[in-house]
Amino acid sequence: MGGGPGGYPGAIRAAELGLRVVLFEERGLGGECTLYGCVPTKTIMLYAAALMALERLGLEARPPPARLWEEARRVAEKLSGGIESLLERHGVRLVRARARLAGGGVVEAAGRRYRARAVLLAPGSVPAAPPGVVVDNRRVLDNRGWLRRAPEPGERLLVVGGGPVGVEAAAAAAALGARVVLVEALPRILPGLSRLASSTVSRLLRRLGVEVHTGCPLEGLEEAEGGVAASYCGLRGLYSRVLVATGRRPATRGIGLEEAGVALDEKGYIVVDDYLETSVAGVFAAGDATGPPLLAHKAIHQSLVAAGNAAAAMGRLAGGARRYSPRAVPAVVHLGAAEAASVGVSLDEARARGLASARVRLGWSLYAETLGLAEGYAAVVYEPGSGRIVGFEAVAPGAGEVAAEAALAIEKGLGLEDVASVVHPHPERSEQLVEAALAALGLPLHYYRGRG
Repeated sequence: MGGGPGGYPGAIRAAELGLRVVLFEERGLGGECTLYGCVPTKTIMLYAAALMALERLGLEARPPPARLWEEARRVAEKLSGGIESLLERHGVRLVRARARLAGGGVVEAAGRRYRARAVLLAPGSVPAAPPGVVVDNRRVLDNRGWLRRAPEPGERLLVVGGGPVGVEAAAAAAALGARVVLVEALPRILPGLSRLASSTVSRLLRRLGVEVHTGCPLEGLEEAEGGVAASYCGLRGLYSRVLVATGRRPATRGIGLEEAGVALDEKGYIVVDDYLETSVAGVFAAGDATGPPLLAHKAIHQSLVAAGNAAAAMGRLAGGARRYSPRAVPAVVHLGAAEAASVGVSLDEARARGLASARVRLGWSLYAETLGLAEGYAAVVYEPGSGRIVGFEAVAPGAGEVAAEAALAIEKGLGLEDVASVVHPHPERSEQLVEAALAALGLPLHYYRGRG
């Protein structure tokens, strides 16, 4: 039930394991990530980064933002179509309808009932707005409405919410010439990352021209001539549009879960055990609907585990069921030329847990220097005695890709010397992790710490 990253990977895996599979999806395949989130947003950010690089050379290239939005939609639609082709090739039957759980192994959709030995719930999540804020997707937008029309150069845009969605939208709009104000009710933006990451990203946003206000809740919105009047921090401004990016809620209501006996927590998320099975035997769940972190790559991994466990229960998977228990789930925020990435234990958590850390700035990095991001950094968190790596974070070009290598090191219990002893390509962004590991070992390569 659901064709997003929590659903379609499990459908493919179950088919690969020899099961007959039906997938229900009333919208487009790929879910929030492909259609409204990761894919179109990153497409826009890639082009925005190219524009910023040209500007550093004193060149100006200003394609109409609408053209970039068209390209983002084209890429999203192509990838969504690719998922449909994959499902077809694997023999997965696609039913384009809203599905409802009508019992342990019964699903209703489009006036029909389907019986199955196992069900995978992947309804995902939907945008959530603060109390009293009405999103009409005309002038007051959620992330889906935001992708319907590009910001015009000079347009005044208010972004409410300093999480990943709000930060990425603010960076993209500013890079394309909009005048952007970002307000966050909490004391800092990106509260899921460390304080250092948050402050570094704030500086990068301000350099792009984004006006950042933290500790500043939205006080009110009202329609006004020419736009939306917004009140915050004792200030009042008129904006062409307002993007509300204050979080998401699980899409678990109205699809028969509670009636079928599937337990939900107080926020509406599906309760699952270590094997991703719900309170109803044979009914599994994956993705955003199982709770934070609400990340597509987490959903994909859960979907594969859940499908494997469903197959194991039917005797179709050698080795039996396995737990979903990753040590590290990377989180990445795209800023155009740079990314903020974190995996495992953060710098803030390291101090509280008595762990050690080492941090290097990026003045030695070709990419950071070329893109004007030398104040970025990479940091590693490790156990003082064993040197085992337990965390990594960076605000740097390509930090998301580096976080993948760090996640591998964390999952496999590798230490500082294990990473530092591996030959990495030069000059490449992957050296961020190596430099941080060398600094932790007291042997930094590309900067001088002094003697004694």
